[in-house]
Amino acid sequence: MATNGSKKLSKLQISTQALLRLVKEEKSYHKELEQDKAAVAALRAELARKLANGETPGENDEYMIGQRDRAIKETEAVFAPLHTKIDNAVSNLEDAVKDAQDATEEELGNAKKAIADAKVLLAESAAAE
Repeated sequence: MATNGSKKLSKLQISTQALLRLVKEEKSYHKELEQDKAAVAALRAELARKLANGETPGENDEYMIGQRDRAIKETEAVFAPLHTKIDNAVSNLEDAVKDAQDATEEELGNAKKAIADAKVLLAESAAAE
């Protein structure tokens, strides 16, 4: 893989990109989780409204809530293994920063920022659990 024609990516650049990809994945799962939770809340509110008004709930109302609840559980199950991958990627990138001899200041800065952002993300996730 090359950045600009023939220049190969360094271990530092590859490790930085890997960590950034995992952080992006984590954020995407959090967004998906929030959307699913909002959808379940809306479905439950609609079901409660129907019941309060004496209406007959739709055939699929309970099923749809169950499906969304399963999706929420599946998404939540992704976080623990993903956190392990992020931890490992942080360690790999920290090692790459230590070993980087020909890295530019920009590459080192990007790597250190990625490490800091990942650590903040993990701390926020741990606090939310």
